[in-house]
This record gives sequence, structure tokens and C-alpha cells, in this order.
Amino acid sequence: MQGGDFMSSGDVCDYCQFSYSVLNRLQTQGVLTPVRVLPASKKRFFLRSDVEAYMNNLRQGK
Repeated sequence: MQGGDFMSSGDVCDYCQFSYSVLNRLQTQGVLTPVRVLPASKKRFFLRSDVEAYMNNLRQGK
């Protein structure tokens, strides 16, 4: 896993400027889906491109 291609849930929240509860809701709704979840810690990783596309859509009002 390369650091530049993936973002942890904390990184996503920092980048998007929202809380973990918002990220959890977006995940439940299928808007942002982690590409990897570590079994022991349940730490989630998201594709940077998915997060950036989500934010671009928000900015454009889509």
C-alpha cells in the first residue's frame, strides 16, 4: 500500500473537514467505501482519488 494512493479515515476527515460520524454515515450510504480494512484494528483506508472525486462533486454541487 503506497501512502500517496490511500488515506486513513483520519486523513479523510482532515482533508474533507468533517467528523468521523459524517464519514461513517457516508460509508453506510455507500458514498465513500474503504478499499481496505485492517482485521485487528479495523483501521480503514480509502482511495485518495475517491475522496478527491467526492469533494470535487460537492464543490460543483453534484
